[in-house]
Amino acid sequence: MNRSGKIILFCIILSGFLIYCSKDDSLLSDNYETTNYKTDPNYPTTLMPLTQDKLQPLQKEFDALNGSAIRTRLNQYGFTGKDDDTSLHPYPGIKFTKNKALQMAVTCLLKNKKFTNTADSQDLLSNIHHIQLLETDSTAWKIVFGPQSYNGLKIPHSFIPVYLYGDGVYELSGFWYSNIYIPPIDNFTINHAKANIIGKSITYYGDDGKPIEFIIAQNSILEPIEKAIYALDKQNSIELRVVWKIPIGEDDFAAWHLYFDTTTGEIVKIIQEFRT
Repeated sequence: MNRSGKIILFCIILSGFLIYCSKDDSLLSDNYETTNYKTDPNYPTTLMPLTQDKLQPLQKEFDALNGSAIRTRLNQYGFTGKDDDTSLHPYPGIKFTKNKALQMAVTCLLKNKKFTNTADSQDLLSNIHHIQLLETDSTAWKIVFGPQSYNGLKIPHSFIPVYLYGDGVYELSGFWYSNIYIPPIDNFTINHAKANIIGKSITYYGDDGKPIEFIIAQNSILEPIEKAIYALDKQNSIELRVVWKIPIGEDDFAAWHLYFDTTTGEIVKIIQEFRT
């Protein structure tokens, strides 16, 4: 074979090897750049605050729907927030069962689906976080629904607490999300996420109030790593980010959960799971 033939053969072999490598995440560089991704104009789904001109009629609609009996103010996005005004619903002292409380809570949330995004009773009943008796004589209950699942993905911290007396719901807060855009592909796989967070530092504070730095190593990335949706509150907006929820810690104890965006490669949030 002459020299030019050998060069052509080498190029063919090299091209084949590069194609093979591109199909195997384990062969990609650990320093996968966060700029090497395809942007998606539909991502992320973002909630923007409403003007007072739009919010005030919604509050009136909510109050009228509930006979002004629920002491809940809508938040800046037009969904159920929280208000501590106890004067709207005086304590009646009526006894009722846990099953009755659950039925009343579900009925209320479905009636207020415009303000809670809870449109399916089965979703609610399959996502009961806990039921708490507030008065020992069974005259007041608290039922917490959540976290929400959307297209099979959990949305951490998306809880809806409902407070009830025997004559009805007197407070509800929190809401779920709807019409969330989920990109068809992940620009960043779990392997990409792991490679990008190794060496990152997490600062927390000890019992004495002094800062302590924790450096993420390979063995501090725990399992299971789950795909989720994180509602990132940016004060003037909420961005619904599709993320890898990654436990971080030592000796199988998840001290933090790190949320890594599967589309942009950003660390969206780090939540501490222990108290100091």
